[in-house]
Amino acid sequence: MVNYFTAVLDVVKLLWDPLARQISYVKNVEKNVENLRKERDVLTHEESDVTKEVERAKLQRRDPKAKVNSWLKDVNDVKNEVSDIEKEFKENMRCLKECLPNYYNRRKLSKRALETTSKVKELKGKVISEDAIAVDQLPPTAHTLPTPSLRAKTSAEIISEQILGWIKDAKIGMVGVYGMGGVGKTTIMMNINNRLKDAKLFQSIIWVTVSEDLNLKRLQTDIAKKVQLNLQEGDDEVNRAAKLHDALLTRQKFLLILDDLWKSFPLEKVGIPEPNEENGCKIALTSRSLDVCRGMKTDKNVKVKELSKEEAWDLFKDHLGSNVVLASNVQTIAKLVTEECGGLPLALITVGEALRDIDDVHEWSHALNQLRSSECEIEGIQDEVFRRLQFSYNRLSNEKSRACFLYCSLYPEDYKIPVEEVIKYWICEQLIDERGDIQSQIDNGHSIVNGLTRACMLESFIDEVGIKYIKMHDLLRDMAIDITKHNPRFIVKAGTGMEELLKDEEWVGDVERVSLMSNRIHNLVATPNCPKLTTLFLQGNPLEGHITPSFFRNQHMCGLKVLDLSDSRIECLPDSLSSLVNLRALVLTKCCYLSAIPSLAKLNELRLLDLSFTNIDQLPQGMERLANLRFLDLSYMYKLERIDAGVISKLPHLEHFTAWQNKLILSIILDDQMEILTRLVHLRLSFSNLVTFSHYVQFGQSHKLKKFSFSIGNIVCKESYIKLDEINYLYEFERLVYLGDLQVGTRESLHLLPANTVDLIMIECSNFTRLSLLSLQNVEGLKFCRITWCFSMKSVLSVKDNVSFLTALEHLFLESLPNLQTVCRGVATPGTFQSLNSIIIYDCYKLKNLFSVGWLKNLQNLEKISIKNCNEMTDLVTEEEDEEISAAYNITLPKLKNLYLLRVNKLKKICSKVLVCSSMVLIQIEGCSKLKKIPFSVGTSSMAFQGEIRGTRKWWNTLEWDDPATKPLLHPLFKEVEGDDNDDDDN
Repeated sequence: MVNYFTAVLDVVKLLWDPLARQISYVKNVEKNVENLRKERDVLTHEESDVTKEVERAKLQRRDPKAKVNSWLKDVNDVKNEVSDIEKEFKENMRCLKECLPNYYNRRKLSKRALETTSKVKELKGKVISEDAIAVDQLPPTAHTLPTPSLRAKTSAEIISEQILGWIKDAKIGMVGVYGMGGVGKTTIMMNINNRLKDAKLFQSIIWVTVSEDLNLKRLQTDIAKKVQLNLQEGDDEVNRAAKLHDALLTRQKFLLILDDLWKSFPLEKVGIPEPNEENGCKIALTSRSLDVCRGMKTDKNVKVKELSKEEAWDLFKDHLGSNVVLASNVQTIAKLVTEECGGLPLALITVGEALRDIDDVHEWSHALNQLRSSECEIEGIQDEVFRRLQFSYNRLSNEKSRACFLYCSLYPEDYKIPVEEVIKYWICEQLIDERGDIQSQIDNGHSIVNGLTRACMLESFIDEVGIKYIKMHDLLRDMAIDITKHNPRFIVKAGTGMEELLKDEEWVGDVERVSLMSNRIHNLVATPNCPKLTTLFLQGNPLEGHITPSFFRNQHMCGLKVLDLSDSRIECLPDSLSSLVNLRALVLTKCCYLSAIPSLAKLNELRLLDLSFTNIDQLPQGMERLANLRFLDLSYMYKLERIDAGVISKLPHLEHFTAWQNKLILSIILDDQMEILTRLVHLRLSFSNLVTFSHYVQFGQSHKLKKFSFSIGNIVCKESYIKLDEINYLYEFERLVYLGDLQVGTRESLHLLPANTVDLIMIECSNFTRLSLLSLQNVEGLKFCRITWCFSMKSVLSVKDNVSFLTALEHLFLESLPNLQTVCRGVATPGTFQSLNSIIIYDCYKLKNLFSVGWLKNLQNLEKISIKNCNEMTDLVTEEEDEEISAAYNITLPKLKNLYLLRVNKLKKICSKVLVCSSMVLIQIEGCSKLKKIPFSVGTSSMAFQGEIRGTRKWWNTLEWDDPATKPLLHPLFKEVEGDDNDDDDN
């Protein structure tokens, strides 16, 4: 009987469990749906975060990974499923005309809600970390140019399609695009450039802007730079053309776009291959003249005409601001303003920006009256351009902005104007308010530059090392020069190739600024009588000939404030220079033949004095009287033999002082009591030895400086390691210490560095064995370190260094260290190298390994490893005997993106552990025939890799893989080379 009841209970229990589950579905439908909503909301927040990171990556020219796109798609699908459940929950939960619950639908929907909740939780568990969002794009063979898109069905878009058709036609080699200045030729060609780049019809697209004063040698150089060809200045035109011709043909199918061509030239003289069906090359050019196109023997030409009234109105409205809704009476006037712009896009944009966000009818009426009444005496069609562009100039916010804009016209056409340089000239010309210190005035100058850029009066850009430049559009410069024919009065003949100085009668008495820079003037034979002259630009001329003794006579140049004679072969200056009592800037840098300067005793107003790279043997008399001097540069004055005591310390307002490689720096430091210079914020100095430098660090004012560069020893140790053209790059460091050609480490005593040092360079420091000899424990903010030709260095860090330092270091560059055996010797110390972003090692022939496995846990921010020509390296990462690492232990380097292993002939092993590198995007391996195993686990097949892995087919086929899934991902990178895998075997 008992067994009977037990059996019945078992049956009941067996039936009850599924029944109870079904009852639970019906009973808990509201709870299950609500839980689903909550989980969906959390997932939505995570989706939002990932989407933002994707958008940020795209702005940084990085592509979202495939797994990110897949995850976002899955999230979107599950959110739609949740929405369907919510909708069904509202509509189908009751039956019999809403009188009774619909138990069948409740059970079905509740179960579906639970299943979907599981999907949501699974997607939450797969949320992608920030550093795994995107991968770097492939290096471009063409550049996407910043330009507005063309509106559909407009005249510009129609012409664009016509030009594209011609370019794609195999029988058409050269296309000419012509029209008046500012009509939109460049914009059309920029859009074509971008479309062809995306279509990948050409292996290379080369864009070159040609100046008005066509110089074939400069054009050769500009094209050569775009194809990474280094043309030697000493080569004659024929050899340069031959080299460029060969370099372009190796590009095979290319498109060369020559923008703003003013004069025709033979292609063969420059070295440009003749376009034909066989080579597939194409040339497109823009010009203001049909004659230029015909002179270039173009196959097809098209004229870009002014915009129609409708197109002009649409473009004009785009630049008025999105918040402005024009009233009908204002709109009527605005359309008249548009008509006054003559259908020229440049004029429409600049005038539109000037009237941006204005809705007052009186301002619009005033603007229209100004446009109609602007006086301009330019002949021909350019009248229309200048009259309208001058309106935008007149609407600049203040007179100082207008004066600064006009000042930029002193530079040659298409000249890259260094922002810091022109701002200093503005300061010395008193175009900028002198209140506050120099830095506040420099900040004010940048504000003016940015305002002019926003007003479309200047173009600004930053080069690859972070130096900011500005440039004037050629039409705007022409307009500025036209303005300055009258008031204020300028004479601008910069970069025109003139060989003779202006005649006496051309130096008109009311001229305020004269620019004859970048010409071929040899003699300064004249007696200018220009009492109102404030700026004289003569830089970039030979000037090796005769100078009239009275050229700078004060009675005739009593108002001169800025004088630039830099980059010339001038040998001496006349005594009349001493009479320029109002001079505020004297720039003589790179006057390498200049051996003497007359007395400066009377130049009490001088703010800027640059004597760098001159040949003078003693400072000019009267320097100690320059009480208002702010900027002083005495760099590379190798012939300087004496600096009188107290000269520098008697410059109480000095704020920026530079003296790179000036052999008399010791007397400046020890005798001049530089601590008196309480306003000094930027300092660049050279020291002869570490003792002097350590003394300065201990007792000097380096801790008070916002920016400094200190060199100790010889900054140009070997020309092949740091060249003079790299010196300006050194100036970009924030707070740099440079050690060159020194005996370091001969004693156990530590050498002091400023505690606020950020950048460290060491070259040819003998007896230097490791970094800790520089007491870097006190330098908490060091971010950059480069060490080259330090023969005694065997390791960067040693087991003796049992304290954490280099915690902020981001970049480590080791080059030509013949006795270096490892980067880190011994067990890892916590915190050391925790910020390291890149490690680069070249030509260290005894290097055995980088570091031990234990150090990898400190390298979680490492993004780049580059090893080249390290012939004795056998292990990239080794194991120390006293390190306790689990045999199954995997190493994670989450940010490692780039790995370069080039000509590491004896490398057998990268690491004995699996290296999980989920961010890896570029692998370059070449000349590593001994390598037997690839230890990387790099993620999923959605990753797009760049680079090359070069070796024999036999070597590739015998490689071992710690993660088998990695091989098919890297296989596209493999490039087979011929060779014997045993060539490098040890003897």
